[in-house]
Amino acid sequence: MPTFELTKRVDEIQEPELLPEDWYLLRITREPRKEPNKAKREGGPDAEGAGDNLVLDMRVQHEDPAKNGRPFTKYLRWPQEGDDEEFIGGQTKEDFLTQQIAQVASAFVGYDVEADQVEFEAGMEAQFYIVQGVDNRDGVTPRNEISMNIPPKEAD
Repeated sequence: MPTFELTKRVDEIQEPELLPEDWYLLRITREPRKEPNKAKREGGPDAEGAGDNLVLDMRVQHEDPAKNGRPFTKYLRWPQEGDDEEFIGGQTKEDFLTQQIAQVASAFVGYDVEADQVEFEAGMEAQFYIVQGVDNRDGVTPRNEISMNIPPKEAD
C-alpha cells in the first residue's frame, strides 16, 4: 500500500474561526431541491415529524478570503398535511412555514413574493444574518448558523 506524506501533522491543522455575528451575502451554489427530512428518510412517511424540506446550499461571498466561501445549508421545512391544524406564534403552522419560505424567496428575487409559487436557482444571492451557536448534534461544538429570527434581505 502506498504511503503519502502530508505537508503538516493532522493535529496541527487549525480550524477556521467562527464568523462574527453580522449580515453576510450568501449565494446559492447548487440547484435547490425538496427532499425528505431525516424522520421521513429513517422512519418512513408515517413516522412522527416526517415531512419534506426545501434545501438551499449556499456559500458566503466576501472580499476577506478567511470568510469567503464558507458553506451553509439551510433546511426550510415544507408545509404538509395537518399543518393547518397546529399553531406557532398565533398562526397556523402551515402559514408560519409558508411565510418563512416566502421571506427567503423574496430576499433572493428582490421583491415580495405574493403568488403560490416560489423559484430558487443556483447563482441567486441574498443577505442572511449569521449567528454563533453550537452544533445541535453534540450540543458542544461551536459553529455558525443562519438566524431565521431576523428575516433575510435583498442583496445590495
